[in-house]
Amino acid sequence: MKKIILVSCILILLPCSAFSKTLIVPSFFDTIQKAIDFADDGDTVVLEDGIYNGIGNYNIRVEKSITIRSENGFEKCVIDCQSQGRGIYVSSGDADIALEGLTIKNGVDSSFYDGGGAVYTVYAGRENLIITNCAFENNQASMGGAISTYSAAFVNCKFTNNSATGYGSGGAVHCHNSSSFSNCEFINNKSLVKYYYIGGGAVSSLSSTYTDCVFTGNITDGYGGAVRLYGNCTSPSLFTGCIFTGNKAVEGGAVFSRDPISFTGCKFTDNAANDCGGAIYSETEGSSLADGCNFMDNRAIEGGGAYLLESSSHSFAFTNCNFDGNIVTENGGAIYSSLSLSSFTNCKFNVNQSIKMGGAVFSDDSKTIFDQCKFFNNQSGTSGGALHTFSSLSEVTRSIFTGNMSSYGGAIYVDSPSTATNCIFTGNIAQQFGGALLTYSPLSVFNCTFSLNKSEEQGGAVWSNKPITIKHSILWDDSSPEGSEIYSLDTTSIMYSNIQGGSIINGNINQIPLFLSLDTTGDLYIRPDSPCINKIPLNETDVAEIDFAGNLRPSPEDPLGDDIIIDMGAYEYQYNCFLLTGTDWNNPDDWYDSLEPGSTDFVIVVSQGKISDGNAVVGKVVINEGTLSISGSGGLYIGGL
Repeated sequence: MKKIILVSCILILLPCSAFSKTLIVPSFFDTIQKAIDFADDGDTVVLEDGIYNGIGNYNIRVEKSITIRSENGFEKCVIDCQSQGRGIYVSSGDADIALEGLTIKNGVDSSFYDGGGAVYTVYAGRENLIITNCAFENNQASMGGAISTYSAAFVNCKFTNNSATGYGSGGAVHCHNSSSFSNCEFINNKSLVKYYYIGGGAVSSLSSTYTDCVFTGNITDGYGGAVRLYGNCTSPSLFTGCIFTGNKAVEGGAVFSRDPISFTGCKFTDNAANDCGGAIYSETEGSSLADGCNFMDNRAIEGGGAYLLESSSHSFAFTNCNFDGNIVTENGGAIYSSLSLSSFTNCKFNVNQSIKMGGAVFSDDSKTIFDQCKFFNNQSGTSGGALHTFSSLSEVTRSIFTGNMSSYGGAIYVDSPSTATNCIFTGNIAQQFGGALLTYSPLSVFNCTFSLNKSEEQGGAVWSNKPITIKHSILWDDSSPEGSEIYSLDTTSIMYSNIQGGSIINGNINQIPLFLSLDTTGDLYIRPDSPCINKIPLNETDVAEIDFAGNLRPSPEDPLGDDIIIDMGAYEYQYNCFLLTGTDWNNPDDWYDSLEPGSTDFVIVVSQGKISDGNAVVGKVVINEGTLSISGSGGLYIGGL
């Protein structure tokens, strides 16, 4: 009776509403269960600093809508179940529970379907659990090693070394419906599965949202080393600013999804799959996307960065993403796609590798679109150093391929109708056929530039055994024992192009193109004195409306004003580019066409130039073949005074 009187005094003194009270453990209740039993809906149970164990401090049963929180945060308040049972059991589907600032560890649940070594809630059909600033360590259950719930919101929580070892769904958390996770950390959790499609080393749930979460070293012998999403939901799971590092699974080293998914600003590093999808495995209906994400050093048998499985209406769009150093033992170093549609915009693929096909991307029986992408130093063992398409329609625009390598098709291997428009191919190598491109299907090439590609046997730039069309392009200084530029076993239609050693019919020329720089950096902009300028009639078909850099074709500043004003190659010459061909910057006669640059113009130096008097103000200067010296009272200002 004395204890109850003290509690009543406390309730009068604390600033609580008339409908709720605060119950303090252990000062006034010696166990957590006793405080909860005394509580009513809306009450708060406060745990003072300490370690809570023994009867009444595990297998805690909650049937009311209450808040259980620590006095001074999770580091000073620990519920240690000592492997005697689970932490908290919410037995009412109508109860709304909030947990704040607690550590729950060493909880165990031995049932097969309930789960939740730390916390279990019965299925409420709604989100009835909010967990904030809590830590869960070394908990174990058949599913949801730490938490098994219908739906929940997690904020600033940490999950470490939890495991699901029976049913195996969700090493740390299993949610039967949509949930939300914000600023949560999952470290070294694991799930050991018994059934097909089960997994989620850290989390298993339906469509959910993840914001600024970190997943490190989580493992499953099923699907989704960090996260498994299941259930064919129509709304996507959203990942924003999340980091996945060192997670492992059979499928989907970091994330396995059967729901639509959306990734924004996420990082995937050193994740691994024993089979497919080193970082992501996606198999669903609907549209998925990744924007501003980085995929680095992920590994799998196929699809080192992402494995995108066939579905009649599944599309996946990647924008502003980087794929670096991803490796597979078969196909698709960065991406394996067999979707109805996959697209890549402004993405970079660098030093990805496959033992077989598609050093960066392998596309199988799908439509694949690339726009403004960069493929640098990717490598495959057999075909398609950067890109291999198999029974797939591919469209590649405004993209650059540099330093890629394979046996067949140093940069690209295609065996279905494909097009390349406004692309640059330089420094790619094939040990056998097709230094840059190899095709076993009709191929169209428009306004592309090829230079310094190499094949050890046939086709320095292009190899084909099907009809190919090349228009408005430049192929120069590529090399091969047979067909230094093109080796074709079928008809080849070439129009308005500059082909080294080629014929000069159908508007074609055979003249040194005079690139701004002729090396493997990919900067193959044409100089003001290039013979490739103004060679294509304005009414010619298949002319790209913009060039590699996004400039209009024809240039609105073209001074000729006639009908033959479109340029060959990937770049349309811009008239703010000036060529110093003589020695004296201040002498108009030493500039090509006697034109001098202004303060925002682009200057190319191809002589032993000098500035000995006055200040020269320009936008940019490139020393292409000569030198530029400044002496006397001369000065050079780039970008303004």
